[in-house]
Amino acid sequence: MELGGRPAVRLCRRLRLAAGRTRLLRLLTAPPFQSRAPRVLGVDEFAFRKGCTYGTVLVDVEAGRVVGAPVDNDEP
Repeated sequence: MELGGRPAVRLCRRLRLAAGRTRLLRLLTAPPFQSRAPRVLGVDEFAFRKGCTYGTVLVDVEAGRVVGAPVDNDEP
């Protein structure tokens, strides 16, 4: 970022990719993130295989999207 994307432009030219320095700097901007915690959180537990492997999903009910899916839940 200190050099304004110029080294990346040189690399793109060598690789024969069409990209200017402003385009490359725009790609480095941080992705949007959720600025607030969910007010209503839904929890769903389910079985991948009955009696063997279980999973849990956390859902933001208001936004209708998955917030997380913890992995280690093997106990029935």
